[in-house]
Amino acid sequence: MRSLHQWQGDAAVGGLLAAVGALVIHLAQALPVGTWREPGPGAQPLVLGVALVVLGLLAALRAWRVRDATAATIGEPRAVATLGLLGGFVLLLEPVGFLLTAPAFLIALIAALGGGWRRAALIGLPLGLGAWAVFDRVLGVPLPPGLLPL
Repeated sequence: MRSLHQWQGDAAVGGLLAAVGALVIHLAQALPVGTWREPGPGAQPLVLGVALVVLGLLAALRAWRVRDATAATIGEPRAVATLGLLGGFVLLLEPVGFLLTAPAFLIALIAALGGGWRRAALIGLPLGLGAWAVFDRVLGVPLPPGLLPL
């Protein structure tokens, strides 16, 4: 495992948040923003993207200005597994679909965090399916259908 100063990690996370915000702003431009009286579907992502950029840059600037000597360790296996699983979830969500990806992600995450495969399946499967049912069936939020066009 590699050690680095806490401020370096804080600055990196701030920069990452700012980059994600810039991506959100870019993607929001494809949606109509509307007006102040009648905001369109692109208004909220645009505002959130701007907020992410501003807050991320402020966090990075603050970390750089403080530059304390506190050491932090990166590469802790559970943190790396969580980030890897989250990245896999993002990459698989569209092609595979929410109904298959969410339960698989939750099961793998719970197991990676030490819950064991049996407990992970008993918690992750109903939680993932329940999230799909609430958002898709109850609230009518369109989720990526992927391999199972329901």
